Amino acid sequence: MKKLYTYTTTVLFVTLISCVSKKGDNVDTIVLESKTIKTSNEFFSEIEVIPLRESDNTPYLSNVSKMEVFDDGLLLCDNRGVLSFFSHNGRQLSSSNSKIGNGAGEYVTLTAFTYNSFSKNIEVVTPQSILFYDKDFNLVSQSPIPSKFPDGIDGGVFFGYIYDISVSKHLLIPNSVSENKYEIYVFDSSKGKVIRKVSFSEDVMAGITMQGICFFKKSQDNLYFSPPCVSHHLYTFDTQNMHLTKRLKLSPGENGVKEDEIKSRENDERELKDFLMRTEEGIMVKALQSQDKDIFLIKKGNRIRDWEILIYDKIKKEMAKLLLFQNGKASFPMPYTLYNNYLYAIAEYDDINSFCEGFDEEKIKVIEKPTQEDIVIIKYKLK
Repeated sequence: MKKLYTYTTTVLFVTLISCVSKKGDNVDTIVLESKTIKTSNEFFSEIEVIPLRESDNTPYLSNVSKMEVFDDGLLLCDNRGVLSFFSHNGRQLSSSNSKIGNGAGEYVTLTAFTYNSFSKNIEVVTPQSILFYDKDFNLVSQSPIPSKFPDGIDGGVFFGYIYDISVSKHLLIPNSVSENKYEIYVFDSSKGKVIRKVSFSEDVMAGITMQGICFFKKSQDNLYFSPPCVSHHLYTFDTQNMHLTKRLKLSPGENGVKEDEIKSRENDERELKDFLMRTEEGIMVKALQSQDKDIFLIKKGNRIRDWEILIYDKIKKEMAKLLLFQNGKASFPMPYTLYNNYLYAIAEYDDINSFCEGFDEEKIKVIEKPTQEDIVIIKYKLK
């Protein structure tokens, strides 16, 4: 039996804190806690169960580390760096398995990936370049990127996030072990140059994150931005002027980690990391943004069963809580991403029935009956 391990649920990237935000920002403030507990059918109007059917000649996808969703399909990555492109009904279209290596058009280390909806190319970021593949993973072109290897004095820069704003313009963010990790690099791959750097370092509270995807489409020229860290704010990003604007201030609440608890440990990296990993106080490790809702994953201690999801209704200005475990069993999956008003997650076979509890039969759409061998996508439609 093929066992699925949702790698993202257990991997946290922890770095030292940075600066604090400026005072007097003229934006709304929300508190990241709620005593109002709701069930999934109160937040979502329907649920879709999509087993992924892999090609016979492709090795099993396992340890799924990240999933991205686009109009043209789903792109998943496992912990080997193998990418698999699926249709929205779960049929595998292609895989990068044959591209792992040191040969021409191949890669050994993947640090980020995406699908460019403008060029229809799959993009693989390596420590030194972006590789551009067509949907069948035939190499189209490649471009060097402004990475930097450590030289013994200064740290290195390796990119852990990529988002496309045109065929050749990309938003790159360094990974958690890089210097300048709290900057957005606006990179033009057609010219091989950085157009601009946009910093969000002034708002960083702690460098702990499970933020797999940072940008969410708001309108034609604007994006929502969730920093890959614990931040004082969520933002919008203007793709024409390349400018960040604070849109929402985040307060930890009575039971959340306070800034002074972090500042008191900022001179001892080991103590700070240990505190962030073990604390039972709530700390936001993922924020997913949409037009009407913001969804937050709140870490509490080391046991995932104690973690919570908070959903903020922007229209009603109300916050409510969704529990991952209830009555001794999993009641909601760990969220991966939010796209076109749908929340995407991956489910273990044994948990599917409990994830569907509370929904009327006509609100549950099963694309194909899953088996214990399948990786299963759970897709929830926000009300």
